[in-house]
Amino acid sequence: MTVESVSKTIKATPVFDWSETDFNINAELRLGGKSIFDVLYPVGSVYMSVSSTNPGNIFGGTWT
Repeated sequence: MTVESVSKTIKATPVFDWSETDFNINAELRLGGKSIFDVLYPVGSVYMSVSSTNPGNIFGGTWT
């Protein structure tokens, strides 16, 4: 989304983004000051999935 005014142009990402088939939250979810992923999957956790989705797309970082 782009908002223009007389003084400047500001680009921003909407916090909520939805369509007929999906709903996205474009913000970091936090619980007790920690990222929701750090709460659900603390360092040392084992992540297992049957999905072909690259976990880097979900959690970030580089996965091998």
